[in-house]
Amino acid sequence: MDLGPKTWDSNLGRIQLNLPATPYEMLDVLDKLNVSTPEEVGTRWVQYWKHLFLGDCVNGKIGFVQLNALAERLSSMEQELQESIHALVEMEWCKDPHSLSVERLVVLADHAQDVHMIPDVTNDEQLGRFYCDNGFIDEVNDVPEEAYELLDFEKIGREMRQAEHGIFFRGCYVVLDENIPQEDRVYELKQPSYTVLMEVENNWTGQKADLELPTSREAVQDHLEQIGIVSPNQLHFTCRDCRVPNLTDAFSRLTDIYEANHFAWAVEDVEEKMLPTYKALLDAMHCYDLHEAADLAENLSDYTLSRNICTAEDMAREVLKVAVAPEVLAVLEKHIDLKGYGEELLEIEMGRGQSAMTDYGHIQRADGELMFECPQQTEPEMQL
Repeated sequence: MDLGPKTWDSNLGRIQLNLPATPYEMLDVLDKLNVSTPEEVGTRWVQYWKHLFLGDCVNGKIGFVQLNALAERLSSMEQELQESIHALVEMEWCKDPHSLSVERLVVLADHAQDVHMIPDVTNDEQLGRFYCDNGFIDEVNDVPEEAYELLDFEKIGREMRQAEHGIFFRGCYVVLDENIPQEDRVYELKQPSYTVLMEVENNWTGQKADLELPTSREAVQDHLEQIGIVSPNQLHFTCRDCRVPNLTDAFSRLTDIYEANHFAWAVEDVEEKMLPTYKALLDAMHCYDLHEAADLAENLSDYTLSRNICTAEDMAREVLKVAVAPEVLAVLEKHIDLKGYGEELLEIEMGRGQSAMTDYGHIQRADGELMFECPQQTEPEMQL
């Protein structure tokens, strides 16, 4: 899915996000787009797997949080229920092709278990015979055998289908226990109670549990003992979510859960207002090591993040603002190649190690010094 500000200004950033996303991955989208609320995020389909109906049936504005809720429902469904949600969408589509929304699809997904699919029933005649053969029609239960085949099974099936609002779909007859009502739900993007969420598993028994970090050493030990882990050899853990999504894999690569707890404290200590700067710095430094990440967290005041600089055009404008008056800048924008100018400025700065362009904006040291050492450019030697 492609995400960007709902204004879709060509100078503003866009990112791609795989759904379903974790709570912190969702919050990270707001940081990358430099917006405050999910309502400011616009969405556009890029690619979807399995559920091809999504791109065809959803009309109107696609809510960012609602779309993730739908992806969570669909990804957790067993194969049988995935067939059911496709059938439900077809039933809704038959009633009103303009009624579907992401919110409605979430409701349908929650009712997928209420769908009955009768295999090998593809027309009214087969449906009528199925109902009669299985005793669902009281009026024909006592019909003599010689008269049974004279029944108008097609009419019986058609009347039952119309009364039940059922449909024929992919070689089955599909019907609901009862109509699914319209529901108004509240979709919110909430701050998780944890900084790092670990899934811990007992290798001997297969028992799993979630562990929220950071916490006390005693709490970690008690949590492990609850699933029967008394030896490090029994423990396997995976990071499921992290306040800094780029560090999720780094936490999973650790082999000591207590070391993971230690680094979770370091991530939690980053002030909320400095979090975009921290994530931008990790991005600029290509830092995926928790030891290095902890060191960088202690020196965030040394860096400045310009969140309004997301593209080369933004960079050019910021430089020109210092040199010319606003009315002059407005004229220049009509006649010069802002993109090319900005790209060259960035190439010079980044080539010298003075700054970096990240998903969160333009970052540089506050004192103007180099952010990182760049390899010296040397002239090629002449070979005789």
